[in-house]
Amino acid sequence: MLQEAHKHEGNRKIINIYDNWSLDCNKPVYEQADELYEDLVQISFIRGYTIDIGWYPEHDITGKFRGILIQYERWENPIYEIETDNIGEIADWTVEVTECVLDFDLKH
Repeated sequence: MLQEAHKHEGNRKIINIYDNWSLDCNKPVYEQADELYEDLVQISFIRGYTIDIGWYPEHDITGKFRGILIQYERWENPIYEIETDNIGEIADWTVEVTECVLDFDLKH
């Protein structure tokens, strides 16, 4: 899921990657409750962009993933966000947003 981000880690496009993702995309969420954390992934890019992904409420199989893209630490005003209980959907969203931010950054 974070392959694209890790390819750019260290080349000054991505400042930091916090990766606490140990979920198996081939297993249902309810079988992985112990891996459902509020802090799953955070990717910090140059130009102040941050992708943040977590599961709320933590360890509760009735919860949802929440993914947000912010800029300049404006947590209350996300640029783009998703809420889903589907592992594949949050994984695809993460790849899509990472590629969009990197593509934007490469052009500017």
